[in-house]
Amino acid sequence: MCIRDSIYRLGDKNRNIYGGDKDQLIANSGSDFTITLPASPSAGATVIVKNVGAGTVTIARNGSNIEGSAQDGTLESTKGMQVVYVGSTPGWKEL
Repeated sequence: MCIRDSIYRLGDKNRNIYGGDKDQLIANSGSDFTITLPASPSAGATVIVKNVGAGTVTIARNGSNIEGSAQDGTLESTKGMQVVYVGSTPGWKEL
């Protein structure tokens, strides 16, 4: 199995994640912005986000559940998360 690693350092722009097997994002912004999860993730896809800026980062679910719920997530300053896509009903599960 090939695992693609992508590390993105984000400034003040909203960002879509396009579905690599393993994406790592470092959010550094003084204002709020949104990171959108992949629209058609594969089981086992992993996303890691760390908010090192002052703004709140919204994690947009893009049609898939997060923790079994049809709601977007948020990361306050200094918070981080790692999620893995499990399947259509549970969606993204936090590790």
